Amino acid sequence: MKQDCIRLFHTEDAKKVGVPMSDMLQRAIEAINAGDKDTGNRLLKQLVLLDPTNEKAWLWMTAVVESDEQRVECLQKVLRLNPNSMTARQGLARLTTTTPARSKAPQSTPIDQL
Repeated sequence: MKQDCIRLFHTEDAKKVGVPMSDMLQRAIEAINAGDKDTGNRLLKQLVLLDPTNEKAWLWMTAVVESDEQRVECLQKVLRLNPNSMTARQGLARLTTTTPARSKAPQSTPIDQL
């Protein structure tokens, strides 16, 4: 069975965190912005396990998951929580929209090779 973009771990592990959820989200964002996606990912996984309705955490998960399929799953989760989320709608549109003209466009030769 497919899980929502996270691999769940034991609830007992999450309870040991002992950090307020808003602090955990802020630490995750800071880690991601500093380029430490592993820490951001770990913190966000803990956060969505403790609070599966945290819309911001699910949005930030899109920055740390490995595939577009996982990003789509996270954005769909956000839309289930908040059907009016423009951020999730726009992100989902970008991920699910293909541009036929772009994929059929001929390859161009770089200018320095002419």
